[in-house]
Formats: sequence, C-alpha cells, structure tokens
Amino acid sequence: WLFTLIPLVPLYGVCPAWYAFVFLVIDKSDEFQLIQYILSFKGMAFISQGVLRAVIGFGAFLVCVTGRADDREHDCDERGPGSHGSIWPTTIGF
Repeated sequence: WLFTLIPLVPLYGVCPAWYAFVFLVIDKSDEFQLIQYILSFKGMAFISQGVLRAVIGFGAFLVCVTGRADDREHDCDERGPGSHGSIWPTTIGF
C-alpha cells in the first residue's frame, strides 16, 4: 500500500513521474495491466491534482482571510493562494 501513497504527494511532477516509472515496469502485452494502469493513473491524478489541491487551497485561503484583522496588513490579493506561481508546470504535467 506504500506504492499507492507515493502519487498522492501534492508536488508538481511526482504523480506523472511515478506513473511513468510504473508504465516502464508493467507488461504491455497484458490487457488487464494496461487497463489497471490507466484507471489508477487517472484516479490518482483526480485525487492528487484535484481534490487534494482544492482542500489545500481552501485551507490556505481561510488562513489568509481570517489571519489578520488590520486592513493595512491584509495582503491576500498579493500573497494569497493562487496569486503566485506559474501555470506552465500544471499545464505540461496535466
């Protein structure tokens, strides 16, 4: 079950890199292994890139919005979740 936890790491490229390794290891002439690979890859991508990132982003947003009460120190528009970073790693990794 340890091998099913590796793709859940919410860092760019961990899930695709793990499944690229799995693709190299499986027997491509076995239809069951190919179907199992596709289903597990898409399922884990939905969980790690979709659900897990949404929960992390929601938590970061709540911490940012409720953290400071002073308007001069409130900087969620500049330092909040989704305000920095590049969209290209997500686009290429997807």
